[in-house]
Amino acid sequence: LFSALHELHQRSWEDWPADLRRRDPVALAEARTALARRIAYFTWLQWHLDRQWHEARAAVNALGVQIMGDLPFMVAGDSADVWAHQDEFRMDARVGAPPDAFSDVGQDWGLPVYRWDIMAEGDFRWMRARARHSAELYDLYRVDHVVGLYRTFYREGRAPKVGPGKFTPAKQPDQIRLGETNMKVLGGDHVIAEDLGVVPDFVRASLQRLHIPGYRVLRWEKDKEVFRDPAKWPALSVATTGTHDTESVADWYDAMPAAERKAFCAIPGLAKVADKARFDDEVRDAVLELLYASPSELALIPFQDALGARERVNVPGTVTAENWSYRMPMTIAELAADADTTGRLRGLAERTGR
Repeated sequence: LFSALHELHQRSWEDWPADLRRRDPVALAEARTALARRIAYFTWLQWHLDRQWHEARAAVNALGVQIMGDLPFMVAGDSADVWAHQDEFRMDARVGAPPDAFSDVGQDWGLPVYRWDIMAEGDFRWMRARARHSAELYDLYRVDHVVGLYRTFYREGRAPKVGPGKFTPAKQPDQIRLGETNMKVLGGDHVIAEDLGVVPDFVRASLQRLHIPGYRVLRWEKDKEVFRDPAKWPALSVATTGTHDTESVADWYDAMPAAERKAFCAIPGLAKVADKARFDDEVRDAVLELLYASPSELALIPFQDALGARERVNVPGTVTAENWSYRMPMTIAELAADADTTGRLRGLAERTGR
């Protein structure tokens, strides 16, 4: 129904006729009758997409491959979710991120704000439905911006804004209680938490109590200027070289100042590449071995870093034709025929028990 109405009106549901915007039962019934053919089309289309997805997942699962997905922290204001559950969202405020060491004005994402009190009154029915659906789609999934499920940063008003704002809930005990409720709703053995960025210590402590792994990104695991040894990372963690928002390890390594590179190569296991001023295959393999050998329950390596390539997925804060357009530079058949790469990665997995 939402898809058919959106196609008809060609604008946000907030700008639809008032009776449809308010979801008046008579208006909805009339729309279902008038748009029956388009509703049937969208139903058919979504059914095929769902069927094809589950067939594909079954096929790859049969090969011993798991599919990991993503559960976004928020949803768009112009979405079926918000239209159908308007009482659970504030449309007169905007979700974002507070000022931090990387941005003195913070970020404005322009998304509606959860009304946590209303959601709690309904026992988080909508969030539970999201969790069930994600579990049906994926073998495991990443909860995006997990700190926002403990405390959501927002600014009043509908116009874009940066700078100071507020958290909801406002007090730490309430934030912990809310976050742990949300993570229990979303939780299970198939969940990991994206706990990167400015994350209060109490969030990671809470995730540990709930036995939900968070991320350990090699380049960010530091105590001031000293890199933490991956061999000492907790088992309840996800080891990785970078994220979709970072440059490749190759570019990161080459751009490091000499002092930082020296500190990086002081990690046990990297001494053999300490004299390498430029990234090469030996540095690639030493970094991969470091993470594969860590105690982390899960090691997720970006495809580019597994190959030692330099392509990038996304540059945050920019809008370009290249962002989110990454494709492998070779076909699956070409990759399978690359005996050096497949042998190298297989050997790495076997040596480290991965």
